[in-house]
Amino acid sequence: MNESQQTWQEIIAQIADGHDVDWSLVEDQKNSPLYAKLIALQKIQATYHEGDDVTDQENETQALFEWGHLSVESLLGEGSYGEVYLAYDGVLNRKVALKLLKTERTSFINSHLFTEEAQHIARVRNRHVLAIHGAATHNQRVGFWADYLPGTELNHIKHFELDRLIDIGMALSDALAAVHEAGLVHGDVKPANVMQEASGKITLMDFGAGSDQDNKEPGNRSIGSPMLMAPELFQKQHKSQATDMYALGCLLFKLATGQYPIKAKTYDEVVAAHQSKNYQSLPALRQDLPKSLQSLIYQLIEPDPDKRPTAQAAKNAFLAIRNEPVTKKKKQLIQTVFISLLLGVLLATIGFFHANKARKSAEIESQKAHAVSQFLTNILGSSFNLGKGRDVRVADLLDQAVIKKNQDFKENPETLAILSEAIGNSYYQLGINDKALTELLLATNYYHQHPEKYLKKSLLIQSRMAMIYHRTGELDKSLELLSQLRQDTESHEHLANIHQLIEIDMGDVLTDMRHFKEAEAILVPLTESLVDPQTSLNNYPHLALKALSELYLTQSKFDLALEVNQKTMQWLSQYPHRKASNILAVHVQKGVILSRLGRLAEAEVEHRHALKTAEELFGLKSKRGLSAMLNLSANLQEQGKLEEALKYQLQIHEISRDFKGLDDTTLVSMDVNLANTYVSLNRTDEGEQLMLETLKMATEKLGLSNPNTLILVYNLTELYNNNSRFTEAAKMLSSYLPIMHTALGEDHLITLLSTDNSLISQIGLRQCQQALQHYPLLIDKLVTTFGQSSPYTQMVSEHHQDGLATCDHKP
Repeated sequence: MNESQQTWQEIIAQIADGHDVDWSLVEDQKNSPLYAKLIALQKIQATYHEGDDVTDQENETQALFEWGHLSVESLLGEGSYGEVYLAYDGVLNRKVALKLLKTERTSFINSHLFTEEAQHIARVRNRHVLAIHGAATHNQRVGFWADYLPGTELNHIKHFELDRLIDIGMALSDALAAVHEAGLVHGDVKPANVMQEASGKITLMDFGAGSDQDNKEPGNRSIGSPMLMAPELFQKQHKSQATDMYALGCLLFKLATGQYPIKAKTYDEVVAAHQSKNYQSLPALRQDLPKSLQSLIYQLIEPDPDKRPTAQAAKNAFLAIRNEPVTKKKKQLIQTVFISLLLGVLLATIGFFHANKARKSAEIESQKAHAVSQFLTNILGSSFNLGKGRDVRVADLLDQAVIKKNQDFKENPETLAILSEAIGNSYYQLGINDKALTELLLATNYYHQHPEKYLKKSLLIQSRMAMIYHRTGELDKSLELLSQLRQDTESHEHLANIHQLIEIDMGDVLTDMRHFKEAEAILVPLTESLVDPQTSLNNYPHLALKALSELYLTQSKFDLALEVNQKTMQWLSQYPHRKASNILAVHVQKGVILSRLGRLAEAEVEHRHALKTAEELFGLKSKRGLSAMLNLSANLQEQGKLEEALKYQLQIHEISRDFKGLDDTTLVSMDVNLANTYVSLNRTDEGEQLMLETLKMATEKLGLSNPNTLILVYNLTELYNNNSRFTEAAKMLSSYLPIMHTALGEDHLITLLSTDNSLISQIGLRQCQQALQHYPLLIDKLVTTFGQSSPYTQMVSEHHQDGLATCDHKP
């Protein structure tokens, strides 16, 4: 990206984030069409923010007193030397902040220092530094007035999301770069001296402790806030640009963790901590920070001032972090949803859709909106997590877009349909299924009426609607829609690709419905004669192979599942347009298959690789990141690496608290893994309680016949047997084993292992003859399905021998 593109990107980011826009950055490009469009977008964007500055005197306020030409209205705050008031500047017709020296502090020295602070601020011109308008003495009180910034100091805000931390770091680095370039040192960078306005703009204030950088006077030493003071200041050295950067590092550490790098209650404890270099661990207090940001904060609080980065270097580092793949996609998401989706609002606002130009305009909008939809799909399709605040912001923004779309384009049904499709796809990627369905249905209703132009779009949208039904557990409804679409696309050569995609989706749904023969009848033909990956126009062959491998995995045909999985990876590795996310999914699937085959060490390698890739691509606070951690923790638990498994499982639960869009299956799997680990760590009561709570949720949310519900039953009855609670195990299995036979099949792994649990409980209840008669039949099925050397076959054989010994029976 060249410098000009970076400048426009910064302007776009300022608009999308609701910040004041620094139009001086593109002063020489006012004739650009993009300049005019962004100006208009900024005006629209302002309607989405409340609490804008009041710049008139419609609501007359009784003045406390007059100070020169300013009418002082109210006291905003005070410090040791000064008082800050809200005042009205009648000349400029605007609110201002007036800082006056306290009357009891009035002296020549204090007045000089007070005026010097105003002079320091006036030397710096930067959008992130408080702008001063003038200084004077009236009524024997020295003061200066500056921008009034309605907002909140950072010390009053409790939590900051990752991308907000990066924004703040970049803004303050930019501010300090301007301060230092003016030959000044701020001297007291701390959360209370930084204002966040309602729009999100960050401003550095209060230069009361500032000085010229060459000032070596005694007063230029220890003034500041001890918890943010650099180590050299405690050694009687002077304030410097490096001490400002140390304070910035402490501020960011505090915003990220709620604590300062040094843990101390008194001045002497601060000094002692610096002497012993006893600093807190940043990653231990905040796990979601990327290593690049951790490293930068540690550089800023480096004890050696010569090793700290300059403000300009820090600003560049924050820019690089913001442009890292995961962070950049988060920013792009907000900006794309806002600017691209709401571009339709701009067109309506400026009267683009006049009645006599409706058709032509709609065609132009159609082309534009199609590109928007594709771009949104690419950005949103990564399934990364935005954090609680960002998720809400995007969802709310989409809600506002729906309202504006329905209001402004109700007379233009084609444009309305296209924008509904884009918004529906966005809701889908965010996991907001009900709203996605509403918007996609609106779009497809229009497309269905105009098949000559929108047949393919209509079919693809209906296919996505079927996937939403699948996602929400309405499998019959999903299959019904896909069956109709399959029939509609059959024998139409120009719809062959769509027909293939629909059949792949049908295979997935039939697999989840346990209609294995029907699923295999559809998927096997799709994978028998694969298109050459080098010339394939799409990745559908990979999707078909992956679906077939999943079918075999679900049926406990693990060797076949692994064989097809390897074919999937082979095809994908040669496909020139493969995506990292597709490769990740195949590795995840391979890890699960290897675990089922009992090849746990090999599976661990796959799961660790998948976790590393998911973290790099999407971040741990994403559905794919959580899924990768979930699989790895289950693998570690099976291998007996319990402490490490528990660490991951607790991290998963912590992340999931603020995670939007987690499906019920994932939530059940999380709790089952954690419960099993508790049991393995001899925390049996906690494990059992969690299993019982999860079984209730799984039964309500997923249903009695869902595999995840039945896996939980297997785990719970195993727990009962291991604790000699055979009656409880037998009672539960008498209810659930018939369901397993029907829902999973007689040869499914969970059915067979639950049968083993049933036989163990019978032997525990001394119903020996019946149990021992069934064991040879059970072992034969395991050998036939999984082989003689399978760990499952070996385990059940050992249980058979234990039963013979318990019943004093000779084999």
